[in-house]
Amino acid sequence: MDWLANFALIEAFPNMQSAIGLGWVLIIFAGLCLLAIMFITLFLPETKGHSVEEITRLFERPARQAVVASEEPSAAPAG
Repeated sequence: MDWLANFALIEAFPNMQSAIGLGWVLIIFAGLCLLAIMFITLFLPETKGHSVEEITRLFERPARQAVVASEEPSAAPAG
């Protein structure tokens, strides 16, 4: 993903710079950085001070709960 993002940046930067100027390109990239910071702050859990096992459980828990819930038989009686 990092390589893909770097490639997109390298391809977009010269075109954007010639179209709107260096200052506006840097403002756009700063805005994208702020959006990324907000996404990380709001949607990703803090992992500081946790062991690797705790972090693994933290990230796997929602996926496992969704799988377990979908595998449970329904409460409706068989007809």
